[in-house]
Amino acid sequence: MATHGAFNRIHLAPTGPDRLPGRPSLVQRVMTRLAEMRRAQRTRRLLAEMDDRLLSDIGIGRGEALMEASRAPWDISRGDTGGR
Repeated sequence: MATHGAFNRIHLAPTGPDRLPGRPSLVQRVMTRLAEMRRAQRTRRLLAEMDDRLLSDIGIGRGEALMEASRAPWDISRGDTGGR
């Protein structure tokens, strides 16, 4: 019977292609994606709340702002993540 001391980090360390040096784990990738979705949802809500003067300052109309704001949180591309 193995003792607690015999079960060390080597037994728990993930191996394989998902754990190459410098590559984030699945949990890290999911958390990053969730943060991107939350950021997109927040910025889309703020966009929908802008008045027409602010919208014209950034070069979009009310219809475009509302269309963007109505997108689902998971409907993002790499360019939509707000300053990344």
